[in-house]
Amino acid sequence: MSKKILWITVGTAVVLGLITGGVLFLVDMGYHNSEVDLRTQAEAQQEANKTVKDKVWRVLKQKAQIPEKYAEDWNKNYATVMGARYQGETKGAPVFKWIQEHNPSYTVELYKSIMDDILPLQNEFALVQQKLIDVKREHMRLLRRQPSSWFLKGTDTLKIVIVLSTSTNEAFRTGIDDDVQLFGTSPAEKGRP
Repeated sequence: MSKKILWITVGTAVVLGLITGGVLFLVDMGYHNSEVDLRTQAEAQQEANKTVKDKVWRVLKQKAQIPEKYAEDWNKNYATVMGARYQGETKGAPVFKWIQEHNPSYTVELYKSIMDDILPLQNEFALVQQKLIDVKREHMRLLRRQPSSWFLKGTDTLKIVIVLSTSTNEAFRTGIDDDVQLFGTSPAEKGRP
């Protein structure tokens, strides 16, 4: 009877060991798959951020090209304009008419139109940046919490790039953000000689 109990005990231990090993393997695979999912999501979101940032830049650039086109036309025809200036009224009239028709107009409507385009794009860019930050937060949670941290020990933290202005980076580096001048010089620069 003691051999039978020994075989039952050994058999039970082996079965429990296999079940435990299988469960640990499945848990390990689950955590690693979750980490890979978050890393892949972050990489995709980083690319989405690039496309939104590019869209913002293209809209601004295209809007700004309207007055730039006038300036280019002016530069191309400057010699003709200056030559026609002294040729009398009848000969120079078509050139001066062209100047009048192509003179860039920096109206409030142009700036309002640019602002109307910028604000929704800025909000969209902020949203995609926030999504990326949320993915990083979830990844860090997975790496730091138990029991997932046991299985993911040695896994590199997720590296993301958040696009910020120089002013924002400087404010967070120094802990000071007192330069609120929108136009002109900052209060710190006013005291400089």
